[in-house]
Amino acid sequence: MDEMSNNVLESDLSMLDGASLGVFLSNSEQMTAAQEALTEIAMAAVNSQLIHPSATADIFMAQSPAELKELLKEAEDAFQEQQLQREKARLDTERAIEEERRRTKEYEIKLETDKEVTIQREKAQADLRKQALLALGFSEDDDINNNRVPDVIDYLKMMIEGKSLELKEQELQIKKKESNNSSKR
Repeated sequence: MDEMSNNVLESDLSMLDGASLGVFLSNSEQMTAAQEALTEIAMAAVNSQLIHPSATADIFMAQSPAELKELLKEAEDAFQEQQLQREKARLDTERAIEEERRRTKEYEIKLETDKEVTIQREKAQADLRKQALLALGFSEDDDINNNRVPDVIDYLKMMIEGKSLELKEQELQIKKKESNNSSKR
């Protein structure tokens, strides 16, 4: 049929009950050119992997420019959705890496603090031992530092103060742990 001809479409309507139909008749050069242009666009999209391979068959089987345009739009929407999912996954990964870095830094700071406390404790204990050796080297009545208190009693006071300091440090560590645990919740 040419562009100016008329024809009657006959069909059995009982077979089409509840169906949706669309009739597209075209024989114009303009429609053919549009179909070819859209097919070229679809080929370019397939080659650049903008369209999923499973959609390519439907696109190339399209009978009209309108159908082809709709299929291309669906493929574009699917591609954009995939891009959004990839971006979300990338951001989630970056957040997880940053969180792990933060935890590592906190752990390193805690280790450094614990190391400093341990060094101070060891220095205090070494000083106590030194004082003990000095005090034990003399008689019970000697007073090296001339404070009118026998050195043995000075030594015992220093030992008690050292233990008191150690207990306070342990108490601080327990409070730190409790505050860290409560802040994580």
